[in-house]
Amino acid sequence: MKLPIHGARFAYVFGSALLFTFILQTITGIALATTYSPSVTDAWGSVYYIQHHMTMGALVRAVHHYGSSAMIILCVLHMSQVLFYGAHKKPREANWILGVLMLLIILGFGLTGYLLPWDQKGYWATKVATGIMGGVPGGEGLQELLQGGSFYGNSTMRQQADALHCSGWSNLLISATTLAHCAQICSGVSGITGSISSSVQGSPALALVHNSHSRTPLPTPYCIMSTRSSSVTW
Repeated sequence: MKLPIHGARFAYVFGSALLFTFILQTITGIALATTYSPSVTDAWGSVYYIQHHMTMGALVRAVHHYGSSAMIILCVLHMSQVLFYGAHKKPREANWILGVLMLLIILGFGLTGYLLPWDQKGYWATKVATGIMGGVPGGEGLQELLQGGSFYGNSTMRQQADALHCSGWSNLLISATTLAHCAQICSGVSGITGSISSSVQGSPALALVHNSHSRTPLPTPYCIMSTRSSSVTW
C-alpha cells in the first residue's frame, strides 16, 4: 500500500526559506534604493554613506549582501531536493522548467548587483563577465545591452541598477514565482511515498490521508531506505 508521507521534514524547508529570503531581499533593496545613487560619480559615495552614516545602514547592506548568496544556495538546494525525490517528473514538468528559469534570474540578480558599489572588485568582475558574453559568437549585441553601450559609464549604471537589478529581474522573478505556485496548485503538491505494512493499514487516519491524495499520483523517490524501528519504508 503506497501512501504519501507528508508533515514537517527538513527537506521541505528550502522552498519556503527561498521565498522568505526573496521577500527579505526586496525589503532591504528598497531601503538601500532610497539613498543609493546610480552614477559613476556618486555610486561609491552613496554606498559609503549607507555603510557609515545611515541609521542601521551597515546592517541593511550586510543583510542584502549575504542574502544574495543565501538565495543562490537555497535555490540550488531546493532544486536538488526536487530532483532527488523525482518531483520534476510528470505532471510537474512546468514547475521544474520555471525553477530553472528562476535560478538563472537569481544568478542575474547577483551579476548585476555586483557592479552597483562601483568599486574595483565589482567593476572588473562585471567587465570580465560581460567580456565573456562578448566573446561568444553573436554575443556582441548582448554585451552592449548589458553594459548600456560600447563602454562603461553612467549608461552602464542605469542599465544595471534601474533596468535590470531593480526592475527587470524583479518583475521576472515575481512573475515566475507566481506561475510556479499556480502550476503547483494545478498539478498537486508532491511528497514522499511510502509502503505501509499490514499492521497499520487499518488505521483510519492513514486511510484518510490516502483518500485525500489518491487523485494526485506521487513520484517514487530515487532512494530506498528501510529501518528496523519503523514499519514505514520509503
